Amino acid sequence: MTERTIAFLGLGIMGAGMAHRLIAAGFDVVVWNRSPDKAAPLAAAGARVAATPAAAAQGAGVVVAMLADDVASRSAWLGADGALAAMAPGTVAIESSTLTVEWVRTLEAEAAAAGVRLLDAPVSGSRQQAEEEASASWSAATPTRWHRRAPHWARWAARSSTSAPREAARCSSSSTTSSAACRSPASPRRW
Repeated sequence: MTERTIAFLGLGIMGAGMAHRLIAAGFDVVVWNRSPDKAAPLAAAGARVAATPAAAAQGAGVVVAMLADDVASRSAWLGADGALAAMAPGTVAIESSTLTVEWVRTLEAEAAAAGVRLLDAPVSGSRQQAEEEASASWSAATPTRWHRRAPHWARWAARSSTSAPREAARCSSSSTTSSAACRSPASPRRW
């Protein structure tokens, strides 16, 4: 496992932009996407393309997920070829997808059982912001814990906010504020 190797699961607007920034910064980047054709521009830029989330995560020091929803996230982390089973204890998992708080809590428990350190870090921004290191990130981790566990985050998130309660961090992203991620079954209001 090497912290210079970063796996990206999900190559939409934000994931692809962030992965491009890491390649440009000299990191060894491995990418996976449900639609393999989205990986072609990153492969041309120097990324290695993996056939499965598990193959992407194998040997990576950091695994970042930028997926559409709970279903896609659950499949990428815990599915038949899921990343979590391929990650060595001590690996950092960064979950930046558009997710519900309940699923993130479940994933956190699964990661802890595998000895993987999960950082819940939703992001917001546009394609241009992701490519120009101008996206924003929120995390429930303390600043010291965050930077110690994921020093690479500064390479793709120009602004970061740490120590927010999970619900506030998860719902601060403009991409999630109108989604189910900001409502729980027990409380249908936004956090």
